[in-house]
Amino acid sequence: MVARGRDAAFTLSLIALAAKMAVADGAVTASEVRAFNATVEIAAGQEPQVERLFNLAKQDVAGYEHYARKIGRFFSDSPETLEHVLDSLFFIATADGMVHEAETRLSQVGEYDIRV
Repeated sequence: MVARGRDAAFTLSLIALAAKMAVADGAVTASEVRAFNATVEIAAGQEPQVERLFNLAKQDVAGYEHYARKIGRFFSDSPETLEHVLDSLFFIATADGMVHEAETRLSQVGEYDIRV
């Protein structure tokens, strides 16, 4: 997962958005963490850094708009990537068996130029 430039920005933004989706209902469950791990490919040896970033970002949902805009801007020419991001966020939101109202609001990141 050592990436540079656009790829690094995408990876960091995706991790942060995923963490903020997981905490949107007030608690991050083990099933949400498993869903995150299933949707993000993490290179061997990078797990501690990813876990650290995820844990920082899951403190609250504040700032998710910034990450959504960044992903939308970097990948406006790649609708399949943006669709994957939305699918991943929805997968994380539903991982605990229900979709909370706050997760529904957060899933509207499409309004921040993540469009398919």
